[in-house]
Amino acid sequence: MLLGFEGVKEIANAEYAVGIGICRAEGGQVLGSETALTWMERRFDFSAVEDLLGQPGGVAETIEVAHFWDTILATYNELKKALAPLTTEVLSHFSHVYPQGTSLYMILLGRVEDDAAAEERLLQIWDVAMNVCLEHGAAISHHHGVGLARLPYIRRELGASGLVLQRVKEALDPAGILNPGKYGLGQRQ
Repeated sequence: MLLGFEGVKEIANAEYAVGIGICRAEGGQVLGSETALTWMERRFDFSAVEDLLGQPGGVAETIEVAHFWDTILATYNELKKALAPLTTEVLSHFSHVYPQGTSLYMILLGRVEDDAAAEERLLQIWDVAMNVCLEHGAAISHHHGVGLARLPYIRRELGASGLVLQRVKEALDPAGILNPGKYGLGQRQ
């Protein structure tokens, strides 16, 4: 795990000391700053993913979800277990942390026989990931929005609040011209 603390030097140093103390208490070891600096130098290098996607049957996807601190570990573990049979690699990282919880990025890489199979595999991956999140009560999206891939799952996530959202949409956009059909809206619930 890479930890970084920013801000007023005295506060950042205090946060660092507490963070390192927690990690050590859980069996963690301090490896020094070199690992973090190396990661910082290459964190935006997507050439391996681009190379994979440039080959027939290449599968690469990132799915971002969120949950509370007391349940994110179980969600992560179940996602990793459920997605592992569908990919060669299941990577992840936590991002955008808050007092109540964090977002979780699942990065999936693999290969199948051809592009048609890759498309089918991506649909399977999304179905598995969304169902695991919904079963664990996780948010199926954090800040990247719902998008078309999550659309089949949004009503299940929203539950009864979907009706309220539908009514607000109807009141603000009675002609239905703003993003028609998006966010699961447009059909009466």
